[in-house]
Amino acid sequence: MYLDEFASAIELARGSLELDIKDEEAWIFLAVGYRGLGRFQESLDAYTELMNLKGWSDFFNLENMGEVYLLIGDRQSADRIYQKLLTADPDMAHELQDFANNKLPFIKGRWRN
Repeated sequence: MYLDEFASAIELARGSLELDIKDEEAWIFLAVGYRGLGRFQESLDAYTELMNLKGWSDFFNLENMGEVYLLIGDRQSADRIYQKLLTADPDMAHELQDFANNKLPFIKGRWRN
């Protein structure tokens, strides 16, 4: 997505949430849109609202939320989210391991420099 597409996603999501505050798809678009624009705290807020609606067991969105915490340098919160991932879907634990082996070193190196 380009920046204007992220902004459009946010605008559409907000409109949808005005009609139905429990629209899970709108919360996802809001979280992704904010993340794409670098508005990480707002992205985390949207993911939190989504997880409060869906329950804290959605592997995909928990993983994305953990990545946002890493992007802002909050390793402690990211670790807390990744622990939730392990209990959310034990069968997907290998996905978490792949993430740790492939993405995490890149992100850590990028943000420590």
